[in-house]
Amino acid sequence: MKAMLTVGGFLLAVISVVDALMCYQCANTDGKLCPYDASTYTSTAHDACITWKLGNGSVILQNLVSAKEECTEEKIKFWSRFIDLYYNAYGGSVSCCYSDRCNDGSSLHSNFVDVSNKNKVPTLPAYPSIGESWPSNAGLPVRKAENGNCEKYYDKFSADEWMPDILIPLAYDRASQTKVGVFYTKLGERNNNNDHVIVRIVNRAKQNLTMYSIKLFRVGSVSIHLSKLEPQRNGGGFIQQEGKKTSVNKVVDFENEDGYQGFWISIKDDITVSLGRIGEKLINPLVQFSDVLREGPDEPYYFGLTTPDGTSASFGVNCDMPGLHFPDTCVTDGDCEDYPETVCAPKPVNPGLDPGIRNLPFKEWAEGDTLLKSCWCKEGTVRIPMSKGCYDPIRKVVTLRDACFADYHCSHLPNTVCTLDLSVPKYNMSCQCIPGHKPFEADPRTGLVEGCAPLTAADKGTIEGCARRFTIQDKVEWVPDTITPMMRDEVRNMDVGVFFVTL
Repeated sequence: MKAMLTVGGFLLAVISVVDALMCYQCANTDGKLCPYDASTYTSTAHDACITWKLGNGSVILQNLVSAKEECTEEKIKFWSRFIDLYYNAYGGSVSCCYSDRCNDGSSLHSNFVDVSNKNKVPTLPAYPSIGESWPSNAGLPVRKAENGNCEKYYDKFSADEWMPDILIPLAYDRASQTKVGVFYTKLGERNNNNDHVIVRIVNRAKQNLTMYSIKLFRVGSVSIHLSKLEPQRNGGGFIQQEGKKTSVNKVVDFENEDGYQGFWISIKDDITVSLGRIGEKLINPLVQFSDVLREGPDEPYYFGLTTPDGTSASFGVNCDMPGLHFPDTCVTDGDCEDYPETVCAPKPVNPGLDPGIRNLPFKEWAEGDTLLKSCWCKEGTVRIPMSKGCYDPIRKVVTLRDACFADYHCSHLPNTVCTLDLSVPKYNMSCQCIPGHKPFEADPRTGLVEGCAPLTAADKGTIEGCARRFTIQDKVEWVPDTITPMMRDEVRNMDVGVFFVTL
């Protein structure tokens, strides 16, 4: 019996080891920087490892959890949105994995080029230790918002470098389909009005023969340059050339603001370079240049920060990206689930009927505002009064020439289509017979005309073959109010219109 107990105890011990899971645990608290300062812990009470990260890829939490409690689709979606709301940012995410040390954050590490002197981020609230339950109100890290909550801070003193020694990869923003970088900076002691910081943008190969450069001056101006190494005519090396492409004055203020100021840079289609302030949307840059001649670097990939001779400045990189998007900015239709009956699109699905839910109605949007997609009413729906969702005000058309603004509104009427009809108020469209068909006789009981029938051979040579009939009286028109689209005759390769008239 005693031997049996010993064996049983041994078996239990083996089972305990097999069922144990090892995960990294870290929170940006007490000067820690995740995932670099994470430690491993083993637990038999948890079956999943979890990682929380910001939209810029920074890891903020690593821990062990119970999968059935914290790794459900609903919970992951809730905490991901909570991160975005808390940080006023975009792209926060929560992920679970189920093997030992799978939440090491290695795929999320910042891949600076030639980075040294790792800096700590601000201290954060306490996080539950191993063995404690994951609280429903688990505290998020406290961010040092005024300095961008950047992963790395460093200084430059009269660097006067053509290629910065620290390069940061641009992040791909799915919402705008642009490459985006964020940095914070502040100028040091004043030297002269030419004090400025320089942002260099280079290709994936980190070549310095051609670069985009953005310069921010103490006096408030910002300019974009094409920086090239040009070979000397008689040999002997290269000459550094800075070709100014565009500039704006008095758009930044380094004189009266002592602390860090945040900026974003974006690259659209690898040729359109923009710079804006943190807090402004990607559609509102301070300065922008489109390299239509494609003189700049192929496939811009990294950006770096530096100073010219005589200028000192401090920088923060790999920072939070708050406020780059609107609350309704979307990437897929799934992002619009908070707004019933909407889809993700750059422009209204129902032109003229959907103003959108941003502060400005769509008709007042500036060129380029569609860079960030929005949640628009689905085809055949309009905004619900006093709501951001949409509904179908038509639902079902029961007779010809009744209002519609989507083909499916006419689906209960055989051989009809929703087409232009300026006599219909608001929607300017109605259900009408498709070509080659004529209206049914009106239902003797209800008076409704409930569809259309194919034309007979005899019909085609008479007014019976007309899908629409109308009267025009006492009108003096240069452009008629009543118009009808032409039909394409593929045999004769021409557009054809047929009409009958009586005076």
